[in-house]
Order: sequence, then C-alpha cells, then structure tokens
Amino acid sequence: AASISEVSLLMSQRKHSCVIVCEQDKAVGLISERDVVRVLAEVLSGKAADMTAGDFMSSPVISIQSDRSVEEAYRLMRSRGIRRLLVADEHNAPAGILTQSDLMRAHLQTVEHYQKTLEARVAERTARLESANEQLEALARVDPLMNIGNRRAMEEALAVAHQRSLRYQRTYSIILLDVDKFKAFNDTYGHPRGDRVLRDIAREVTGCVRNLDTVYRYGGEEVLILLPETDTDGAMMVADRIRSAVAGMETEHRSSEHKVVTISAGIATSVPRKDGSIPGVLDLLGAADQSLYQAKDEGRNRLGRVVKPE
Repeated sequence: AASISEVSLLMSQRKHSCVIVCEQDKAVGLISERDVVRVLAEVLSGKAADMTAGDFMSSPVISIQSDRSVEEAYRLMRSRGIRRLLVADEHNAPAGILTQSDLMRAHLQTVEHYQKTLEARVAERTARLESANEQLEALARVDPLMNIGNRRAMEEALAVAHQRSLRYQRTYSIILLDVDKFKAFNDTYGHPRGDRVLRDIAREVTGCVRNLDTVYRYGGEEVLILLPETDTDGAMMVADRIRSAVAGMETEHRSSEHKVVTISAGIATSVPRKDGSIPGVLDLLGAADQSLYQAKDEGRNRLGRVVKPE
C-alpha cells in the first residue's frame, strides 16, 4: 500500500487535487489534498506515523456512471453533500473524478453555449428576413425608439431566466432604472429632445453590460436589465456603472436638482431557497420597483436599498 509521502508526491507530480485508491481495479476510497494536509500535520506532530493510503482515505466511494448527465451528477453531489464524485465506466472501473469546479465550468459552458446558439440563431434569422412577415416578427421584440428589447421580449426572457434558475438552482438579478424627472425634461425641452435622451441612455446602458446580459424597455422612461449568473453585489456594481455613465453624458436638465439628466435604479436578486424554490418573476419585479422607489425618495441619481423578494 502507498505511503503518505508517495501519495503526496504523486499528487504533486500529476498536479491533481485528489487520487483514487484502488484494489484489483476497484475503487475503494478517495484521498484529497485536505486529507493529505490533515495527515501530514498529524505525522509532523507525532500523532501518526507510517500511515498508508488505506488508513486516511475517504470511504466508501460514491460514484456515477460515465453516461449520466451533468445535471444528475450535480443532484447526487448536492444530496450527499460531497465535493467530489467518482465516474465509473461501463465495467464499473474508475474512469475519472468529477469535482464541483468541473460542474461549475460545465454549467458556465452551457450558459455560454446557449448564448452563442441564441446569438447565432438571431444572426441567421436576421439574414433570412426577406419577407414582410419575418421582418415584422423580428420587430415585434424590439422597441423602435430605444432599439432595445421591448416588453414582450422582456417577459419571455424573464420566464426563461426563472425556469433556468429553478432547474439549475442558479442566482440571477435584475436592475430597474428610471430617468429622473423625465416629464419635467419633456415639458422644458420638448418631446423630440426627450426621445433623443432615451436613445442616448439606451446606448450607455448597453455599453455597460456584458454580452450575456440583456436590456429591455420596461415602459415609458423605465429600462430593465437582466443579469444571469449575477448576485446582488455584482448587480449593484453594474447599476452604479450605468448611473455614472448617464450622469457623465452631462445632458442639461434645468428642472433637476443635479442640473443634468440622471437615473435612479432599483436592484433585486433571485436566490434559490433551501427548499429549492425561487421568488416568482412578479415578486422579483415588485422588489426591484420598491428599491427604485427608495432611490427616488432619497434624492434620485442613486441606487435604492436592496429589497428581498417574497
């Protein structure tokens, strides 16, 4: 049986975070970096000596067949509370180890693949817009003034985000922003200039978000940004970047206490609960709206305090 020094040397040479302990081609245990560090500490302190791999391995080994899906592997690891999972081939021989980091990479690759596939479909569809019906279908999801997604596109995207969050137990956030004292701006400068401001703001918003994020006109002078795989802190950073960019346009607004066009923003985040449920889309929108109202009430040109969805 391999000694502690042989195991640690093997892991160091192969740059592996764990190894499988086998007897007659059958996995009988796992040894992780944490196990090695723990045992080495005991050896150095004189509490243990001459230990073999079988003395400090984690056993029994929980495994999954190599033809099972990543989602099944995730559910098994989550239900057993483990960080590593043995992958077995069709003969039940060890084929590899699946870690939480592997699952995270696989999930992000799925999201990226989905986004690339969606973009490819949109590009292909745009290229094939030869008939009036196809053109109308594309235009039906775009706001003609701001050239961002419209309310219909937003509702469809939120429904998809909700289902993905529920299925994969992932976090996502939304930002709801509103142009401060926009009615007063229109009254002072006229609606054509107001329309131009909305287009300028849409341009600034799209320039502040990732390719993975999507932007929609929520209604009037309100804009909603959907941020997949984003927690509250990340959403706050994006929202403040947008707020700063809009103020940085330095568009005159005499009726505003800030003397330039500004926006206020509310943030809400959907976080899976312990029972696996998540807030509904309407609850999330309601929380973002409350956060936005707080920002308005506290002086505008700011972010509202986070309101937890019901």
